[in-house]
Amino acid sequence: MKKSKFFLIVLLGIGLFYNQTFSQEKGYVLELKVPVVVLKSFQAKFPTAKNVVWSMEKELEYEAEFYMNRQKMSANFMVNGEWKETEWSLSEKKLPLEIKKTLKNQFHKYNLEKAEVSDTPEKGKVYEVTLEKDESMIEVVLKGNGKVIKEENIGRENDEKEGKEEKEEDSGGSLIL
Repeated sequence: MKKSKFFLIVLLGIGLFYNQTFSQEKGYVLELKVPVVVLKSFQAKFPTAKNVVWSMEKELEYEAEFYMNRQKMSANFMVNGEWKETEWSLSEKKLPLEIKKTLKNQFHKYNLEKAEVSDTPEKGKVYEVTLEKDESMIEVVLKGNGKVIKEENIGRENDEKEGKEEKEEDSGGSLIL
C-alpha cells in the first residue's frame, strides 16, 4: 500500500513538472500566473467564455484564446488589465452586405482567403480580410459600412509562415484551464 501511494505521488509530481515545462516552452501561461487584474478584466468582458487558454502575446501583454457562443475568439490584455483587442474569424456568408459589395466592386479579381473581425478600443469593430490573386496576397481592413481603411500587400511569405505556425499549434498540446 505504501509503495502504491509513493508511486502515485511520484507520478503526479512528474506530471506536474512536465506540464509546467511544456507550457512555458510553448508560451502558455498557467492561469495562476496571470495577474488577478487581468483575470478580472477578462471575466468582466467575457463572462460566458469557455475553455480559456492563456499565453504571452508580448512581454507585457497576455492573450486569452477561448470559446464564447460557439465561436473561437482571442482577446488581449495588458498587465494592468487594460483590454487591447478581441478577434474572431468569420465565414464569407457572415460578412456584412456592405463589405461584400466593396469586395465585389473593388477587389473582384481576388479570392477571399480569410476573414476576421478585430474589435479594439481605438478603432471599434473592423473587418480584416485576406485576399488572394495568382501569387499575391493582400490584407484589406474595412469598417462595417464597407469603407476601406487600409490595404496592404502581404505576399505569399506571410501565408506560408502562418500555415507553419498553425500546424505547430495544432500538433502541440494546449493548456486549457
